[in-house]
Amino acid sequence: MKMYHFKSILLVLLSVMILPCPHLCSEPQETRFLQGWRPPPYEYGIASWYGKFHHGMMMANGKPFDMYAISVAHKKIPLGTLIRVTNLLNYESIDLVVTDRGPYIEGRVVDLSYAAARQIGMVGHGIVPCRVDIL
Repeated sequence: MKMYHFKSILLVLLSVMILPCPHLCSEPQETRFLQGWRPPPYEYGIASWYGKFHHGMMMANGKPFDMYAISVAHKKIPLGTLIRVTNLLNYESIDLVVTDRGPYIEGRVVDLSYAAARQIGMVGHGIVPCRVDIL
């Protein structure tokens, strides 16, 4: 009986080793994914806003941050991309161009300038659930 089990196990192992493995022979999945990568058309998460502390500091686009101007920071969406941020508490939205990188706090997807945050009614809340659409 024991010899029968040993032969069965050996046969299975040999057949697995001999059969071609498509995941070993093909291109790595990461490479296939990155070649045609596009940001998703929308994203849900938490929006926050930034103001006085960053006012006048250089943004990723090379211009100084103005908390009274309309701007938004996103980690991955290319700079210069037009997006729509919708506050999911009141469904007010604003269209913005990505000008900076951030936010750097886990779980947050965008950082709005004070002016943009005021337009969608999130200044008093500080952070709100949001939807981000690439336009």
